[in-house]
Amino acid sequence: MAIFGAGSNWDGNEIKDDFFKNENFVIGWDINDAEDLYSQISSVKVGDIIYLKANRPGSLEIRIKGIGIVKKSLVNQLFDKKENRIKSPIVFFYKRTRPLNKVQSLALKISKIHIEKGYRILFKGNEYIIRGIEEIRNHIEVYAELSIVELRGCFIKDKRPSNLSIAIDDLLSVTRFERGVVGALPSGEANFFRTNALDALFKICIENDLEFQVRYDVGDKRINHRYLDVFQRIGSDNGKRCTYNKDLIDVKKIVHDDDIINRIYPYGKGERLENGYGRRSVL
Repeated sequence: MAIFGAGSNWDGNEIKDDFFKNENFVIGWDINDAEDLYSQISSVKVGDIIYLKANRPGSLEIRIKGIGIVKKSLVNQLFDKKENRIKSPIVFFYKRTRPLNKVQSLALKISKIHIEKGYRILFKGNEYIIRGIEEIRNHIEVYAELSIVELRGCFIKDKRPSNLSIAIDDLLSVTRFERGVVGALPSGEANFFRTNALDALFKICIENDLEFQVRYDVGDKRINHRYLDVFQRIGSDNGKRCTYNKDLIDVKKIVHDDDIINRIYPYGKGERLENGYGRRSVL
């Protein structure tokens, strides 16, 4: 067991209560300004203690504002391609992207360890499949996607279920995911023709204004069950307002570098002549 001291005052805002309410400790510094802190906190294990402290500048006295016991670490388990559990790395930094009704992604900066594309990471209760690896001098950068992405490899030849409930069962029948909690579904039909199970799931959700999430039943050595939940809406509006430098740590705006096409010049196939083809005709 190790003991760590940490702060909870972010630019004059005391967020101790948020830590205990959400059962989650967050570093207030940016990774570029405090990489040593991220490296240290990544080594925290289940059972370790984190206490929140405060002291006046120049004072040798420390005031304890709260004490917490670590219940979950960042990377719970790492599995090879055959899903055998292997040694887990130390996580220096992570970024998780969770778009609605799309595949979640996970970017990790981890310690040097043997790792391959196709390995699986159990991270904060979710299973991710490693898609890309970049080895740096003293660490490894990993890109992974939520394991629901494996549904892309599950082919559906032709199915025409009579309602959405049957449609969910049909698309899961060719996968190893199981039907989880399914809320009230609108009336409607579905049509899957020469597609994959993931695209079929996206089609159901988009056309019927539904939302999905995945859950995992994790055993000591492997993942026992993978569940797909479908609802009309995940979560609720609780009136929460995000404030910059308190709940909202940073804002990022992305301007894509794609070229904008605002004019199309169509032309047709050239007419067949005795000695070949003529010039292509302009439409």
